[in-house]
Amino acid sequence: MKLSLLDTDTLSEVLKKKDASVLKNATDYLAQHQQLSISAMTRYEVLRGFKARNATRRIKDFEALCQCMEIFAVTDEVLDRSAEIWAEAH
Repeated sequence: MKLSLLDTDTLSEVLKKKDASVLKNATDYLAQHQQLSISAMTRYEVLRGFKARNATRRIKDFEALCQCMEIFAVTDEVLDRSAEIWAEAH
């Protein structure tokens, strides 16, 4: 399984823990790579959603999860790789 940068929609599905195939893919990925990777923009979008709902517990849990993830600054390199992943998936 190749290294991947999760987008906001995919990370949201992982956090919801409702879709069995998403959870299996995340578990398999973690077994191989030991951590998830997201961009700072994804972190912002998820956090913004929790704050808009005043979901204090979810914010705390998400911030703890962020300590275990690789979070990439939004650079041209990250944007280019994200575009490649998106194009491969469509």
